[in-house]
Amino acid sequence: MARLNAQARAVRFGGMAITAVARLSVSEVRAWVQGLRETAALSQREADIARDLLPEIESRLAFLKRWG
Repeated sequence: MARLNAQARAVRFGGMAITAVARLSVSEVRAWVQGLRETAALSQREADIARDLLPEIESRLAFLKRWG
């Protein structure tokens, strides 16, 4: 994650920086993503951005979890 510029490292989504998410295991990221969808953790702007992305991310994480 050190290769990301300062601007990219400063972005937060659901209260977490991309560098923090990258340190999580696949199971932990999947739980975090599911939590984002189930709670009101996102601002309206974040929810609008995430509407189409979160299901796709969840699908890919499920695949990774299933196939290791």
